[in-house]
Order: sequence, then C-alpha cells, then structure tokens
Amino acid sequence: MKLADYLAATRTTHAAFAGQIGVSQAAVSRYAGGRRVPEPEHMTRIAAATGGAVTANDFYALEPQQPPGFAESAEPMAGRRRIAVKPATADREAAAARWRAENAEAIRSFNEHIERDGVFGEEWRSW
Repeated sequence: MKLADYLAATRTTHAAFAGQIGVSQAAVSRYAGGRRVPEPEHMTRIAAATGGAVTANDFYALEPQQPPGFAESAEPMAGRRRIAVKPATADREAAAARWRAENAEAIRSFNEHIERDGVFGEEWRSW
C-alpha cells in the first residue's frame, strides 16, 4: 500500500504521522507524494507504525518476484518463522488507555504515597 493511501485510509495527517516516526512533516509530505524515498531507518519506522501495511517495496515501482528455482508450497507459511509485528499506533493507544483505566486505583495510591513519603533515597540526591 502506498503511504498516501494509508494516511488517507486512516485519516492520519502528515504532521501526526511525522511525530510517530520521528521526521518532519515536510519529509512525510515528500514520502507520500513520491518526491523522496525514505532512508532505510525511516522505512523501518514507517513499516512498524503502519503495522506492515506500508513496506519499503511500496516506495518503488517493483512487482514482487520469486528467486529462480523457487517453488511456492501449497501452504505459503509452511516451514517459515512468523515475525511478530507491533500493533498499529491506534491499537497501542487503546491498550494503554485500557491499562490506565484498569490500574487507576493503584496509580492514585502510589502517587499519594510519593506525595506523603517521598521517594527512596531522595535525601541523598544532589541534583
């Protein structure tokens, strides 16, 4: 999937996506418009942020090809290791919100403890 199509489908702004992958909004605009190909490090971040929907191959006009002598098995993943991919940002944010809700009482209690008793070793800190 092209980056521009992904951003449109998920209604993600260039600025928001830039923040997710650690580049400028202008860079995302160039990537999405096909005016610039991301560096390998940024391609990795893009693939992770999109949950694999946008890959490095999507920045090139290449068709997937099989190596010479490659025979496709009846079961495409037979004998291959599966790679775990981090969930998309929206999924991570939803999971974080659920965790905060489930642990709200413990967080409140801990914060009260710190306010009342301070942090261990605080009296020895010099900064």
